[in-house]
Amino acid sequence: MPYYKQIDSFRFFAAFAVLTGHWLHYLPGVERMKLGFVGVDFFFVISGFLISYQLFRLNDSVSEGRIKPLVSIKHFLIRRGLRIFPAYYLVVILATIFNKGEIRDAFLYNISYTSNFYFIHVQNWSSTFSPFWSLSVEEHFYLFWPIALLLLRKRFIPFLILGIVLFSVAFRYFSFVSTGDYFTVYIHTLSCLDLFMYGGALAYYLYTSRQHFLNFFSKPPVKFAILIGIALCYLSVVVFDESNLYAWVFFRIIFGLLCAGLLALLVVGFKGLAKRVFEHKWLVYGGKLSYSIYLLHNFVPGILIALKKIGLPIGLEFLIYFIVTVLLSWILHRFVEKPIRRLGERYRIV
Repeated sequence: MPYYKQIDSFRFFAAFAVLTGHWLHYLPGVERMKLGFVGVDFFFVISGFLISYQLFRLNDSVSEGRIKPLVSIKHFLIRRGLRIFPAYYLVVILATIFNKGEIRDAFLYNISYTSNFYFIHVQNWSSTFSPFWSLSVEEHFYLFWPIALLLLRKRFIPFLILGIVLFSVAFRYFSFVSTGDYFTVYIHTLSCLDLFMYGGALAYYLYTSRQHFLNFFSKPPVKFAILIGIALCYLSVVVFDESNLYAWVFFRIIFGLLCAGLLALLVVGFKGLAKRVFEHKWLVYGGKLSYSIYLLHNFVPGILIALKKIGLPIGLEFLIYFIVTVLLSWILHRFVEKPIRRLGERYRIV
């Protein structure tokens, strides 16, 4: 599929928001900013967009008889597996060996990509592997979405996307009303599916009406409305009481749609100074490291536990954490992700 540098940059920003939220969660101002929540939700929308666009191309290959449906599904899943499994399982196994306590209790959840259900069960975020919950949700999406898109005729896809959105929102709403369980409302797989679908809908629009897509999202009023909308939506969840129905159920709808709008602006591409910033080689490369950064960042404070005893200034401590995280992420990306990902080229279809 086409490569968009600016999307990679924003993947880095999303990963940076998550690690900031985790490392500085004890600061009231940072906790209020909900950086981890918005970063993860943006990742879900990005995944929905990128994966769906690839699958629409595969869908055409199936429709034209160039490949059989089951073969296309198999090849897609193999490529996805080679992309995400090696680094994930390496981190899970090493963390389980060298950490004590809860991560060992949750080993079966982690290796089966059901970590989100573990946290629903224990009802707390106290574990260093807490970021794994979103990777579990992503994996569930990777398992069912290819089957749905590659076996369905393209004209029915918009109805499928709409149906999943309505179902996911209804699940969040009734979970909130009936149980008020924060973990179910926020991290259950069914509570997150609509975010992937906003990205999927955007991919469908781009794939089926590319020129119209580019013309529409190039209009200055559209750009302004999306950017102002994101700012106001984010401000609303920061300022207002986080326990109300809007924050728990409906914020994700509005924010997810606006994230899809921001993705569209990144596809069209920002110009001028914004283009130079978002296409800077270090930010783009940071986006390529974002998966490894996400995997490793929450373990770094434990690895560098001695820093807490020294009592360094918060800013310096954060900087050291960040440098170590990027270094470890580069090692994981360079010597695990990239070499194994090359094996997936033999399964390339389109």
